[in-house]
Amino acid sequence: MRNPEVDAYVETAMLFARDREMELAIEYLGMALEITPDDPQLLYLSGSAKYMIGDDPGAIEDLNRAIELNRKNALAYIYRGAAKGALGNHWEGIKDLNIGIKLAPKSALAYYHRGEEYQYNKEGEIFGKGADLQKAISDFDWAIKLDPKNAQYWYLRGRVKVHSTGFKPDIIMADYDKAIELAPDFARGYFGRGTYKAELKDYAGAIEDLNKSIELDTEYALAYSNRGMAKKLSHDFAGALVDFDKAVELEPENGQFYFNRGSLKGCIDEIPYEDQIADLNKALELSPDEPEVYYIRGVSNRDFGFYEKAIEDFERARELRDGHANTHYYLAHCKAKVSKYSVEERLRDYDRAAELDCDKHECYIERGFLRLLTEDYTGALADAYKLIEDAPEMLEAYELAIRVNYNVGNRAGARRIVNKSLAVDPDFEFGLKAKKLLDEEDSKRSKYALWEPPPNW
Repeated sequence: MRNPEVDAYVETAMLFARDREMELAIEYLGMALEITPDDPQLLYLSGSAKYMIGDDPGAIEDLNRAIELNRKNALAYIYRGAAKGALGNHWEGIKDLNIGIKLAPKSALAYYHRGEEYQYNKEGEIFGKGADLQKAISDFDWAIKLDPKNAQYWYLRGRVKVHSTGFKPDIIMADYDKAIELAPDFARGYFGRGTYKAELKDYAGAIEDLNKSIELDTEYALAYSNRGMAKKLSHDFAGALVDFDKAVELEPENGQFYFNRGSLKGCIDEIPYEDQIADLNKALELSPDEPEVYYIRGVSNRDFGFYEKAIEDFERARELRDGHANTHYYLAHCKAKVSKYSVEERLRDYDRAAELDCDKHECYIERGFLRLLTEDYTGALADAYKLIEDAPEMLEAYELAIRVNYNVGNRAGARRIVNKSLAVDPDFEFGLKAKKLLDEEDSKRSKYALWEPPPNW
């Protein structure tokens, strides 16, 4: 027979829970548990309420006891699994959710939470390598089948599809559209769709959706950050800076937001070096092992002529992420500005950048001229001809090819490249000088017939 006082506390707790006053609900459930501390249902209600306010350790403590007393309470396993996931123990959470689904195979909530956990890999990185995104999508499929009017499920499935392979944009967009159709005031739906539009380079559409997301949730820092990125990519640097400022204001411990703002400042000429570096330094203070932050700080140091500082940053970025071609290129480029580095060291960095398919034409032209300096004419010509093919408007490539051909005595080859360069730009200064030199040499060689002796013989 239930204690009337306990029933009164529980009834009051449920009223507060319905009004989303979860702290007060927990308080009254605690009063009930003081009277009946081994009631598995009360422990479950207290644990699930603690999960909802973010007290995950407290939730697990209550739910552990609830499950000890009643191993058939599916919801206790579901909430305990969700709480474990919230603490970063994703694979332990999945074990609980598996039991929850076994006990309650038609629980959309269980599939939803398990789908959330499958998005993480064993290192705790969302959408990181090793995350089982196909299982996540399958779980969201089941959640939608069991509760098709839940906008959150449609939004989450669309978000996972963005990070998976094989889904066409219209399939992904359909999930976001459905989420918004079901809940026109669902901020995350607009956020997801706007963020995806930015990935598709529809920056105007992205900004429009992110405006709506921010209108509905003015405290969501990531929405400001993503809108700032869309503005940056559409060259509204002033607008982007305002958004990045707001993101930092809302989440001052988020290193990514300082990185975004510091990177943007590098695009605005009026912003001094100290302001750029301050943001990037803060980003590294908060996220000390992010190679991209070292890389961008290195670019800033290089742009302002602080080559030794830039080299330190690029070397640290290389330690953390060796397969980034532009890092190796900038290392080689900056080492050329500091006398203590040998030609061989610089060439090793250029070679590694090229091996990684560096997309900067400067990498090949700089390596080509360095090869010319070391009399590696074959390598220098390879770099020159690659650029003439890939970037036929790049006049430095023609200069390199002309110089190499001339140095090895291939005057005919040099003249062919001269003619090509002048076809690209009739006013190309080096091409005109080379043509004049070749013309003068040809004139001297052909002035006298071979059977006639030169003057004063």
